[in-house]
Amino acid sequence: MAALLLATMMVMVLMAALLLATMMVMVLMAALLLTTMMVMVLMAALLLTTMMVMVLIATLLFTTMMVMVLMAALLFTTMMVMVLMAALLLTTMMVMVANAAFSFTTISLRRHRNITPFYSICYQYMKSK
Repeated sequence: MAALLLATMMVMVLMAALLLATMMVMVLMAALLLTTMMVMVLMAALLLTTMMVMVLIATLLFTTMMVMVLMAALLFTTMMVMVLMAALLLTTMMVMVANAAFSFTTISLRRHRNITPFYSICYQYMKSK
């Protein structure tokens, strides 16, 4: 009877050890679950960081496009200034042609009809003073 009681106690001790081992396995599985959750949090943070970098790259691309638009506007303004300068050059050339024609006409009039132009009259008047 004592041997049976001893055997029963030994079985209870073995069951307690098995229960303890099971609890230790459960603690290890809980730790593994916690580690997996921490890895998932880190991956979510990495995904968020990647998305933020993509937003920054998109912002940089938008800024680059805006700079290109500004450069195109500057190029257009430069072209317009060049067109204005060409028009001014053409006007100057037309004035030079008109001046040459006026001089030629004045010279022709002086040579053929002995007509004194206005600036020569002014010069003669100032010279006589």
